[in-house]
Amino acid sequence: MRDALQRMLEHNIGRVMVVSRDDQTRFIGYLGRSKVMEAWLRSSTEETERKARRPRLFGFRHDGRGFRPREVVGDGLPHESR
Repeated sequence: MRDALQRMLEHNIGRVMVVSRDDQTRFIGYLGRSKVMEAWLRSSTEETERKARRPRLFGFRHDGRGFRPREVVGDGLPHESR
């Protein structure tokens, strides 16, 4: 798939024919850039939504007076709670 897309972009080809691996004379369909972009966008959107629904985790740090909560957000980095 990656090779096909790379060649399509290098040679400014909008779509390519897809044939059977077993019988290269058997036509299966077309692979077009627009459908690939639609699939990529859908996948990217789903991943963004999945990250937004991810529960936030909490940790604690000791500041000499006691333990204070530290929030670990979607980026995985700790952020001091206010």
